[in-house]
Amino acid sequence: MLEAGHPDFLIPTTGVLDGDSLVYIANSQLRSFEGGQVFPPERLFPVQVLRLSLR
Repeated sequence: MLEAGHPDFLIPTTGVLDGDSLVYIANSQLRSFEGGQVFPPERLFPVQVLRLSLR
């Protein structure tokens, strides 16, 4: 595990290597739906993209 317990984490997922860093989505909100419908915007969070140095 590269990073744990970051306050912006909400099912972190999907990343890409960019030089010596990992850039990834910290809050994918993959469980932000009910009855097959995505939550209304007021229940969602702004997307947080983080960069983690691999050095």
